[in-house]
Amino acid sequence: MDAKGFVCQLARVALPKIADILSDIFQNRVADAGLTFEINVPSIRVVTDDVRVRQILLNLVGNAIKFTPHGTINLDISLLDRDVLRVEVKDSGIGIPREDQSKLFQDFSQIENSASRRFGGSGLGLAISKRIVTGLGGTIGVESDTGKGSTFWFEIPVSSVEVYVAPPPKLHSDKAKENTNYDIHVLLVEDQLINREIAKALFESFGVTVTTAENGEIALQRLKSTTYDLVVMDLQMPIMDGVTATQMARTRGYSALIVGLTANAFPEDRKLCIDAGMDEFVAKPVTRDKISSVLEQFFSTTPVTEKTDLLDLGQLSPGSSSEAANKAPA
Repeated sequence: MDAKGFVCQLARVALPKIADILSDIFQNRVADAGLTFEINVPSIRVVTDDVRVRQILLNLVGNAIKFTPHGTINLDISLLDRDVLRVEVKDSGIGIPREDQSKLFQDFSQIENSASRRFGGSGLGLAISKRIVTGLGGTIGVESDTGKGSTFWFEIPVSSVEVYVAPPPKLHSDKAKENTNYDIHVLLVEDQLINREIAKALFESFGVTVTTAENGEIALQRLKSTTYDLVVMDLQMPIMDGVTATQMARTRGYSALIVGLTANAFPEDRKLCIDAGMDEFVAKPVTRDKISSVLEQFFSTTPVTEKTDLLDLGQLSPGSSSEAANKAPA
């Protein structure tokens, strides 16, 4: 779809998978704030631009957490008339005065009342979210009163709705792993901004220190000046792809672990990664379980000290998200 410069990449996406990603990203931040995060999504698969949808949700949920000193954040996704997806992010936070609500989705406009200043601004990313929703052919709005919380909602058209049956959970998965920390430094190489931020946040949920690079050329520059315990390398990137960067790194004597990221999980993809000098590969989408498996395979844990404030995507530019939509999501 291309309307007035807005480009999106439509693909089939399972809504429970989006819910899992959001739960993984925000679980530590919600716990630190003493909040409850409840997600209700139908077990369906739809066709939409899931990268754009995730960006909107990251902004809305992030703002809800920011402006809710205590209580609950609810994410509810439902299907209307089989071709419209309605998403609601409801919080029990400070609320928004009715006279200020018209400013929320405007470019370069922030609410500057005493309550918003106390909580650190009015929440960014809403104007971007509106442009994305509009570009997808939908609408976005808010229902709120001061002191009574807020419900941000949007509706977008979808197609090819079908039932999604989740695979059975892995037997080795358990709650104890949620508090596992790793005292390591990771170089994350990924060209798509939204995918990079999501993967970075997931790694940080394990206490990992993360440095990022946008392509293989920048990654090689990083490797010259810093020693990393692990390099996570996307295979398909502009300027220099992950395979070429890995081959050059190995030629220069770099011996630390390199794990490839690929949108495919075929045997030939694994062979491509191993032949290039990678130690392992992870198929997209990147999830907390997949990261846990890699870290568990190669590194020992450290005692949990403090949790990381995961994510603030309010400054993402619509241009960056448009670029991110041209590839398979992480």
